[in-house]
Amino acid sequence: MMNIVSAYLAMIIRQNDADFRDFASIAFERNRLKLGWKALEKGLAKYPDSRVLLDAKLAQLVAQGKNADVAGFFASLVARKAVSADLFNWLFQALKRRDFDQRDALWESAISKLSSSSMPLPQRNRIEMPVYRALNMFSFARLRQMEMGPASAPFARDIDGGDCSPLDPAFDQLFDEGLSNVEPYTPENSAIMVGNSLAGGGMERVLARTYKHHAENDEIDSVKLALLNYTVDTRTAFYSKEAGVSLEDINLLSRDGPFSPQMKPLPDGWRARAQKLYDQILETRPRVIHAWNDLTGLLSAYAGLLAGCPRIVVHFHHMPAVPIAGQAHQLASYPRLYRALLMREEFVPIFCSEASARAYADWWGVPFSDRFKVVYNGFDWPEPKGKVEVRTELGLPQEAKIVGAVMRFDPVKQPLLWAKAAILLAQLDESTHFVMVGEGPLQADVKEEFVKAGLTARAHFPGQVSNVVDYYAAMDLIWLTSTSEGLPNVLVEAQLLGVPVASFDVGGAGETFVPDETGVLVAADDIDALAQQSAALLSDEGRLDAMSAAASVRAKAVFSSPGFYRKLSTVYGAE
Repeated sequence: MMNIVSAYLAMIIRQNDADFRDFASIAFERNRLKLGWKALEKGLAKYPDSRVLLDAKLAQLVAQGKNADVAGFFASLVARKAVSADLFNWLFQALKRRDFDQRDALWESAISKLSSSSMPLPQRNRIEMPVYRALNMFSFARLRQMEMGPASAPFARDIDGGDCSPLDPAFDQLFDEGLSNVEPYTPENSAIMVGNSLAGGGMERVLARTYKHHAENDEIDSVKLALLNYTVDTRTAFYSKEAGVSLEDINLLSRDGPFSPQMKPLPDGWRARAQKLYDQILETRPRVIHAWNDLTGLLSAYAGLLAGCPRIVVHFHHMPAVPIAGQAHQLASYPRLYRALLMREEFVPIFCSEASARAYADWWGVPFSDRFKVVYNGFDWPEPKGKVEVRTELGLPQEAKIVGAVMRFDPVKQPLLWAKAAILLAQLDESTHFVMVGEGPLQADVKEEFVKAGLTARAHFPGQVSNVVDYYAAMDLIWLTSTSEGLPNVLVEAQLLGVPVASFDVGGAGETFVPDETGVLVAADDIDALAQQSAALLSDEGRLDAMSAAASVRAKAVFSSPGFYRKLSTVYGAE
């Protein structure tokens, strides 16, 4: 293979009109061939602003350990007036990924240049298409490592486009020429909500409740629901009753079906989906499209802008770079595409927490600003039964302290680490019981941890239940041990019922409660501190009762359902 690549590169170097970007990127992936760097230098002379070539050049300098040369190369680009704001953004992120010294004055000059720049994003030269094919072929692992953080929700898996082209060319064509003949329609007082599914996740629950609220109130005359995935009596329909919908109420954005030439630039898995949504938009003429998370946000932006929708709200419920099951070459496009959308007045991003908003600004490579609106989730919650009553009904011990969890048994929630912390706490307090509500692939492994520790009688696994409010009411303390969280609904829900929380300090978890007043915040993955501080709290009845009362009061004040809908109404804008 190495000889074939070398011969191919040698042939290309001899051609004056070759697209050297392809071959530099191939060389970069093939252990930095000397011949490939010849192509790189020749390519940079012809395409001095190519982000693929600049990436390869930076990688070469970093690999050689020439930090001064890295700084000088970057500084020369900062000084070039012809370089676009998009390229500066990209270079900023490329150096950050490579652990460039952030104390260097070069960062300040780059940030200043970015912040003050009014340059539009550049038009992408169509000659870069083969670059993405090369990167898709050779760079899957590298792109995953560069662009992706810990996974919170694999919501991209069902729109994977196979061997299709990435999203950049489709959106470039949209912004360059696709919108030139689009006339905004006169909107009706209606809305379309676009989500992945109604599966049993925190974001999906908020989507279900928000849809039902608007369906039952007169602020919006009509609200429609479009989903990428929905099958009756499966996990994708878990919150269908909470939303008050049946299959007939849902525009199922399946990947199969006809599509118009407008959708052809999109990857294969997106075309028919975008067409179905586009047709629904033109038919109902909503004044707002409300999309739930990154992928459906881009799908909604593409169809909505083409149709002439005046407002496209994208609601981010996680920390960035979470769709780990999607294709890396598509995910790597997200920051650039959302930077472009930030320049559109139709686009309104909202975030479930300030931690999420700031993380997205960082991932997208733009300064944090008032464009990044935070809207905390809101909840309606029934009055709970008494603790004695629910423990009797659920078969839980009356006298024991109960530490609980409501989670997916998924790696991002770290249920095995939760179990290890529980075993440590069990050693400190021989009467504590543990209740873990939910299901998932790691459930059997978690149960085995308790079996090996001899704690089978003190560990309870009711599965995914419809009466979760009863389980909250039975708890004395709830734990959260995730690797990443946007805004963990379970911590809010528990506090609404007067249950204090103990949580790792990840994402927006710390925004859901007041440490030492309504809960305990410990460093991520510190199970010793989690167990010890929980043991101290559970042994102090006065402190536990005070936290319980304060938790309920604060949760109702900060995360009320009316407050959430008032903020959404403002985001949706006037009729």
